[in-house]
Amino acid sequence: MRVLQEKGFTLIELLVVVAIIGILASLGVAQYSEYKKYAYDTKALSALTQIIATEEVHYVDSNRYRGFEEDEQPHNSPGISAQYPIRWSSDVTGIAVAITDTTFCAYSFHSKGSLAYFFQTTPIESSLPHGIITSHEKEDFLDNLSNCEH
Repeated sequence: MRVLQEKGFTLIELLVVVAIIGILASLGVAQYSEYKKYAYDTKALSALTQIIATEEVHYVDSNRYRGFEEDEQPHNSPGISAQYPIRWSSDVTGIAVAITDTTFCAYSFHSKGSLAYFFQTTPIESSLPHGIITSHEKEDFLDNLSNCEH
């Protein structure tokens, strides 16, 4: 009698492999979406640092902070476009408000991100750093936009 050697895999073995691949894929997709949120939040933080740098350059040149609204970003403003260029994604909202000539606050967030970033200058005489960037959950922050008081 000849013994037949089986070739291939059984149906159960194939189902187990497919189930394992499905579990690994679902974990990868979840992690990928977290990475995308992190990238969106990083874009917003980058926009905020550009806003801060632009305001500081303007302060050095004119001894006061300018402030600008989202639809009046420095790269769209006449007389300031070449001097203080800022470029960021159209999905990022960034606002700077000059509270006084020597203080300003700014915030930015990405429409698909989860965080909002906020910056407020402190008086030069203060022992604190000139300003601190803080992050907040975007939904909580947007409900309380009075953080940037005029």
